[in-house]
Amino acid sequence: MARTDRQRYVQRMRRKARKKRAAVIERDGANCHWCKRPCVERPGEPPTGDTLTLDHIIELEDGGDSSPGNLVVACGRCNNKRASQKHTRRRRLGLPRTGRRSEERRVGKEC
Repeated sequence: MARTDRQRYVQRMRRKARKKRAAVIERDGANCHWCKRPCVERPGEPPTGDTLTLDHIIELEDGGDSSPGNLVVACGRCNNKRASQKHTRRRRLGLPRTGRRSEERRVGKEC
């Protein structure tokens, strides 16, 4: 069966993402950037306390990108903790909500 252009594109992007992930893990030595504990990679499972995840230093919502320089290895515990702190900080500073759902709310109110 011949592959379509879309299938080839998706396969190429996945290959790039795997290489980028492997480069970040190799650079950080599979240790959490925030708590310095070793992380374990468990593909296909939801993150637990010591599961290896990648975390954006500058969040995508705040203008960060997914380049290796903006990614660090984080354990599941630290990654979740940072996410909840970010939302609390944004609320405390009175910053607007970001993300797709907040866009839908704003659009709905304008109509």
